[in-house]
Amino acid sequence: METTQWWREHRGTTGSRIAEAVSAMLDDGFVSAHRRETLLAVAARLPRGYRGGHRERLQAVVAQFDAVSSSLRAADLNPSGWLDTARLAEVLTSACDPATAARREGLPAWPMPPADGVKERWASMVVGTGFHATYWVSEWPRSATHPGFLQPLLLGDTGTRVLSVIAEPLPTARALREIRKAKVEHAADAAQRRRIGQMEDEATRAEVADLQRREADLVAGNGDLRFTGLVSVCAGTEAQLEDRCVALETAAAQAMCEVRRLVGQQGVAFLAGALPLARGVL
Repeated sequence: METTQWWREHRGTTGSRIAEAVSAMLDDGFVSAHRRETLLAVAARLPRGYRGGHRERLQAVVAQFDAVSSSLRAADLNPSGWLDTARLAEVLTSACDPATAARREGLPAWPMPPADGVKERWASMVVGTGFHATYWVSEWPRSATHPGFLQPLLLGDTGTRVLSVIAEPLPTARALREIRKAKVEHAADAAQRRRIGQMEDEATRAEVADLQRREADLVAGNGDLRFTGLVSVCAGTEAQLEDRCVALETAAAQAMCEVRRLVGQQGVAFLAGALPLARGVL
């Protein structure tokens, strides 16, 4: 808006074709601002058997958060600080109803939409004036990719879109059990394929190699994480939501990811994917 106003005040009255073309592009929304944010939500848990009063427990949690901040700075990242109550309310409101939040930007924070303003449908959700649909990233790239492989999903100019990657730490014993169980299943499948004369495909070999790498990392003393990817799309109308869902599916294919639109669980998926609350998913 400021760019358009400046141009109208300083373009003069020459009436040249270039000036007319620039004015037309500005009027048609050729120049538009896109706000991008990266939020990190952390769920801290006290050690099992921890003893202490309320103050001691709070100090233990704060110490864990301070350790996360130190790790981010060690990775050459610059965190702006943990969100306070007002800022968190603003972020939650913006995720639920982006259009209304944009109109109220700069004004005092207001409460979340009332419960009667939330309607969960089979494959979408309506919160206030926003229509939402959440996808699950069912397949990540199986081959080596460059660090910016998610660029189509992150930088696509198709309205409000939230990509959440949930990293859940797994206990070492549990992770080893799951890996060894998966290896036994792959060995049984390989024996069955040999009996029927079926060839092993490249995708299966990549999965076995990934299991071996994870097991080697665990034996070396490293931790294991379970990653879950969720993508939420928001629009002002139901028709616009469907158009943006098609654009999302195209962007996911460009990023070599496979996404599935969740059905019958949009409410849970929206809480986990669109809201920065560090909620895990089953």
